[in-house]
Amino acid sequence: MRTNQKSSAIKQWWSLGLLFMVCLGSLWYYTASDIKIEQMLSAHKWQSVSVSEIEPREQTHSSNLQNLQRLESTSQVIFLPNKTFSRFTHLTLESDDSENVLQLHISETGNWQVSGKYLQTEITDISDVVSGNNGLLNPEELDYIRHYYIIDSKQSRKLDVLNNKSILLTSLNNGSSILVAQ
Repeated sequence: MRTNQKSSAIKQWWSLGLLFMVCLGSLWYYTASDIKIEQMLSAHKWQSVSVSEIEPREQTHSSNLQNLQRLESTSQVIFLPNKTFSRFTHLTLESDDSENVLQLHISETGNWQVSGKYLQTEITDISDVVSGNNGLLNPEELDYIRHYYIIDSKQSRKLDVLNNKSILLTSLNNGSSILVAQ
């Protein structure tokens, strides 16, 4: 009779241990999963700022793009829980003479998803407004910049959570940017 009680107690402890392991595994899966990252993305409004100095180089054809020396980009993006996003980007392009400054305001909306710790975005609507051109770029060159921006926006980026308020995004060509929660 005592062996039956002992056997029953062992089975109970075994069941409790197994339940504990399942709960621990579920907790680990949640904290390391895309679900947590999706919740983090949709909990904040995010901002990214970048400045690029463009080195002058020889061109075989005449283009105003070769006169660009500096590019500043400031983006605010919000990821909504329904898997849509809205991003507003302010691009400032400066030529070799500081008097010529081009302001390009780009607004885009689209869909987003996280898969395997990669952020994938798909633009469904984009619009832009140009101000302060003053002949800095011709329409074909502006189209080139828009096209480049759209291609760059469609890349999948690896997500690495730095802390609760910042995320490192690394593109497939190893370019990186940091999103900071506002």
